[in-house]
Amino acid sequence: EIGQEYDQRVIDGADPNQDDSFEDLLSMIDVIVPFHVSHNAESEAIDLLIEVQRLKNLLKLDTIDETNYQRICLYLIKTADYMSDPDDLSEMLETALEIFKSQHQYFDALRVALRMNDTEKIADLLKACTDPLMRKQMCLLLGRHRVNFDAEEADIEDDDVE
Repeated sequence: EIGQEYDQRVIDGADPNQDDSFEDLLSMIDVIVPFHVSHNAESEAIDLLIEVQRLKNLLKLDTIDETNYQRICLYLIKTADYMSDPDDLSEMLETALEIFKSQHQYFDALRVALRMNDTEKIADLLKACTDPLMRKQMCLLLGRHRVNFDAEEADIEDDDVE
């Protein structure tokens, strides 16, 4: 119902980023989404945020933790397949990548970065990962995807090479 009301206001000509008529809807969304996420209804929360074009608000939630980030990211990645707008697709994958990074799941974040074909994010993930075994696993994944990545000498420590 909130999504329908949001769409109706947009159709009537209101601008969601500038008009005060959206304040009541957005304040309700700020209450509903954390409730859904904390009560195992992540898909409903994500669908609501997609409908009102506020998916990045998912990154601000403190209710995303090690118990539910996998369901959230899986839903984002699988739903991204059905997005017709390339901007929506990239926003969904970007959100999943940021959630994986916040949970220190660099391998899963690398899978999303490979799907996005973003070499800068791949480099950032390899630099952010401090576990040498995880870095080797990430390099193996890059090799499987035939992605060439040049690491600087400062990036590779003596502990990593055995």
